[in-house]
Amino acid sequence: MKTKHKDLQPWIDYFEMLHTYEQSGYLQMEPEKHEAYVTPSSLHTLSGEMDTQPVTTSDNIRRLRAYKDVILRLRIYACWRSREGMGYINRPFAVHLVKDDYPHDLLCTVLLERRRRWWSLWFKVDSFEVIE
Repeated sequence: MKTKHKDLQPWIDYFEMLHTYEQSGYLQMEPEKHEAYVTPSSLHTLSGEMDTQPVTTSDNIRRLRAYKDVILRLRIYACWRSREGMGYINRPFAVHLVKDDYPHDLLCTVLLERRRRWWSLWFKVDSFEVIE
């Protein structure tokens, strides 16, 4: 019987990069509160978008799928840091977008939740809500 082994090295490298962002002050994770604070420039850099304009408004977050992917990865990183397991992912997670400069004023919040859709009640999907 052939066994499958997943290569976790890309995730480990990504988590190390996020840890570097934390140490630099561009990202603040609070896994016990299910929250993260991120600056627009770091969100833009983590998304890998080639557009030169970083995220400035909540409309950018609504439009760009790449930002949503980063938010999903931040939740996975928080889950890994909390060491709770899969139950962590089923609870709401908030990513607060704050200004680059001190004081880090809040620009908007993205709430990530797992919800059931009315057309497929047996599956949960991630839903994003941007709060001004």
